[in-house]
Amino acid sequence: MYGLKRTKRKIWLWLLPAVAAALVCCIWAYLLRGSRRIRAERDILPDEMVFYNQLDGRWKEDRLGASGYDMESSGCLTTCIAMITGLQDVPQSFDPGELNALFSDEQCYDAEGNLQWGEVERALSVTAVRRGPMEGRELEELLLEGVYPIVRVRMHGLGAYHYVLLVGSCDGEFLCIDPLNREKKPLGLSGFGNRIYAVRYLEEGKGR
Repeated sequence: MYGLKRTKRKIWLWLLPAVAAALVCCIWAYLLRGSRRIRAERDILPDEMVFYNQLDGRWKEDRLGASGYDMESSGCLTTCIAMITGLQDVPQSFDPGELNALFSDEQCYDAEGNLQWGEVERALSVTAVRRGPMEGRELEELLLEGVYPIVRVRMHGLGAYHYVLLVGSCDGEFLCIDPLNREKKPLGLSGFGNRIYAVRYLEEGKGR
């Protein structure tokens, strides 16, 4: 009987690490589902950059429409769009506070603070293109055309969803402006695992 117990114990001691490893693999696969790992094939250095931060005291407490969310906690996408209005040929440029006020007035947010892209198109007189995780060469083509893609990433590669603005590429890595970064300099996308989950970008004129 004692020998049987020892055998069972050994089996459990062997199984537990295997089960734990399998669980970690499952969690990892779940978090990375629908993503694409991207790599830049050429160097594209931006001619100009616009830096805005969603934590800026001028607008961090502003609510997203009638929702319970504010710019500080949930304003990354709006902040990225504000930077685009200063970089691309769109009818008018805005800082994040001004843009959030416009989006709020034009009812571009739903009750959860999510942007409604049809309303965004109407408010800015642009076409908002929504794509899944694009390939690196497609993103490079956009940058060469002067179009700055917003990409959905995970914080630290595996955390909460977040949006950053791609502005160039260098040494095989895409460069981005992170609305949560207080330093006015682009960062490597490697800080987000070089993985993207979705792409958003704006084109002049409405109609798509």
